[in-house]
Amino acid sequence: MPISVLLEFSGSFPSKGGEWKRIFNADFGARELASYMKGREIDVWNDDLWNDFGWLLFCNYGDNKFAVYLAKYEEDGNWECTIKVEGQPGILQKFIGKKSTPYLEDLKHIALAVQQWVSESKFIADYEFSLSNEPKLCSKDILDLNWKTEL
Repeated sequence: MPISVLLEFSGSFPSKGGEWKRIFNADFGARELASYMKGREIDVWNDDLWNDFGWLLFCNYGDNKFAVYLAKYEEDGNWECTIKVEGQPGILQKFIGKKSTPYLEDLKHIALAVQQWVSESKFIADYEFSLSNEPKLCSKDILDLNWKTEL
């Protein structure tokens, strides 16, 4: 299973009013994040409301496609952001010989853009990154996490 980057943070985004208030103004945060990603030469090619809970950004970097989910589920809860690679072969595809595309360096590049966003945004108070292969190891700096192995 491919490694994903997990981010939890507190904060609130300004409201433009209207329908986005029901998802805690995630559209504002997603557009601010997309701007940081584009500044690091990440091609953000689609963004959309995700399951009425938050926002989903699709992007490309290197030879890989990624999905970035930004959501808040409860009024008093924290925001969650997940970055995951798309299009990697599943267990059955690997069984018949399909190979994975190396993605960790590309994932790290996108995670660095997200880290820059959360560290510089005036709307975000506190944050912590982890990787899906070691969710209990958390840090404000993604480079402190275990990037050594793909699952």
